[in-house]
Amino acid sequence: MKKRSLPEELLLRQEIARQETLTKLQNAIDDLNSEGALVTLSKLVVRTGLSRSTLNKSHVKKFLMKNKIGKYNLMSVPNEELTEDTEELKMRIVKLTQQLKKETERYKIIKEEQKLLSKNYEFLLGKYHRAVMIAFNHGIPIDIPDIESEKEY
Repeated sequence: MKKRSLPEELLLRQEIARQETLTKLQNAIDDLNSEGALVTLSKLVVRTGLSRSTLNKSHVKKFLMKNKIGKYNLMSVPNEELTEDTEELKMRIVKLTQQLKKETERYKIIKEEQKLLSKNYEFLLGKYHRAVMIAFNHGIPIDIPDIESEKEY
């Protein structure tokens, strides 16, 4: 099946519209840069009057990537702020790592204590049952509480 081609006039109009869009974007970027403002997609939408969906078109994405705008700008924050934030985050990571180690050790100790208590409980429960059976066999009446329902977790 043969693919239909668009009329030349329509292709020309589309290309002109693309170029107008890119020109609007370039002008807005130049204005923001001259003002010393950070160039963001939100600011471009406001300055150009273009929609967010227009900024997602492939030719616009290529333009934004080439100009390192929006998510394509790895350094959208001034270096001083980035350095301060980085140092603060590094300190927080160190503190949280230390806290995690302490809590992990505490968890291991509690888990071991729980295992020991569980073994002791099972041992004492067995002794209790044996004592109740001996008393029963000797005819000694014993009021047997429901131990399982009184267990606290």
